[in-house]
Amino acid sequence: MSNLLNADLLTIFENSPIQEDQIYNIYALADAAQDKWFLKKNWQLNYKNLLTEAAGDKAEEISPHLIRLSNTWSSDTWNYISKKIVGTPKLTLIITKLNFEDLFSHLRQFLNVQFEGGLEMYLAFWDPAILGTLVGQDTDETLYVKQQVLSDQQKKVIIRADP
Repeated sequence: MSNLLNADLLTIFENSPIQEDQIYNIYALADAAQDKWFLKKNWQLNYKNLLTEAAGDKAEEISPHLIRLSNTWSSDTWNYISKKIVGTPKLTLIITKLNFEDLFSHLRQFLNVQFEGGLEMYLAFWDPAILGTLVGQDTDETLYVKQQVLSDQQKKVIIRADP
């Protein structure tokens, strides 16, 4: 495994709190607008467009997708992630006990943001820079705002979804 994975990924998998009696699923939030090749190359994976409102093939090609990843670290998919995606904003990994549909539903509830006056927009949490700003990522030197924007309660709601 160590010869296939980027050092950051290897650290995550070696130090993860996964216990043998617990089942965790690994997902990716993939930004297809930044990497169309990943979805095309991995068409056999279970994935779903987060922006179900995006109509048509062209819109789906650039929409963010939730993808169920393999637990087999030696797969071609992990090799591609390790070599081409780690260190970019193309993909965010999620490790959770939730099944695919429950996680999809959980994430969808945070998409639409409504401001005073009725203005609506998508909250692009699939972008690591936005997610890092929301939950706080003081070690990321690329972020303009290093402290978390969400309150502790809001952070708990978006990060934790109990099965």
